[in-house]
Amino acid sequence: MVQTRRKKDGRRSVQRGAPRRGGRVRRGSKRHPSSATSRDASDLLRQLPFVSERPDHNFALILVVLGLGLLLTWLALGGLQSPRGVAALEESGDLIAKRLAMEHAIREDGVDLEALKAIAEMDYEEVKQELGVQEDFCIVVEDAEGRVIPIGEKVGIGSDELLVGGVPCGRPT
Repeated sequence: MVQTRRKKDGRRSVQRGAPRRGGRVRRGSKRHPSSATSRDASDLLRQLPFVSERPDHNFALILVVLGLGLLLTWLALGGLQSPRGVAALEESGDLIAKRLAMEHAIREDGVDLEALKAIAEMDYEEVKQELGVQEDFCIVVEDAEGRVIPIGEKVGIGSDELLVGGVPCGRPT
């Protein structure tokens, strides 16, 4: 606690510590720390070139920044993916399944792992050309419970850019 007194000659005397009984403590001589901080922050904000003195301009600026943030988030999460892009991927998947069925790798009762192993030994670009596919792909075999069954020594047949359970598709297990 800070106590200020006037001496008989008119000078002030400042004493630190608890006030004596009946002693007077001046309040309000210093600004409250939180109000000083908020005032200083307001002064700093006013010095920025894009902050206006008028509150309605600042509100508009906040709305623009918030809108841009939402737009960028939407774009980052794939907001521009068209239904045609998804349909093209589904068509590619159907095409791969048909080509594998024609090569007898896929049968009505299941998958011929030996035929898939032969395909897995081929170069990725060669498989891509033989299947007639432009996009990257990954062929994975799963059992009835959803567990991945390795094809030869690999997790799947396809691009190393695509991950299966955190492992690149065409890499050995």
